[in-house]
Amino acid sequence: MKLSTKGKYAVEAMCCLAVNCGEGPKKVRELSGKTGITEGYLEQLFFRLRKAGLLTTVRGQKGGYLLARPSSEITVGEILRAVEGQLVPVACIRDPSLCQSAMASRCATRPVWTRLAAAIDGVADGVTLFDLAQSFPKEGAE
Repeated sequence: MKLSTKGKYAVEAMCCLAVNCGEGPKKVRELSGKTGITEGYLEQLFFRLRKAGLLTTVRGQKGGYLLARPSSEITVGEILRAVEGQLVPVACIRDPSLCQSAMASRCATRPVWTRLAAAIDGVADGVTLFDLAQSFPKEGAE
């Protein structure tokens, strides 16, 4: 399984918000400058993250984006699922009707894919934004 740039950038942007969570709402322009992710791409990601309930917005001149919950309650898995969809090595793990194999009814590999999906979920859901923010470089730090 390979994550797209959506997943990578969403985690980076959310981590940036977590590091700066005590400083109020952050504008897309500011986050773009800090992360190097284009404003347009961040807007697309933030739309999905808001829809998933991971971000909130504050309107107005001093508005911007905020984490919807404390960073210790948002997992990498939630972020990845919000922008990537299900975290599975093969689609038929979550929906067996998607299997196109002639051997679907007696699939010998399904247990491997199921274990792999569980391991991916375990790692992704076992890391919070708070955990990541502890090692995220702060401005001015070397």
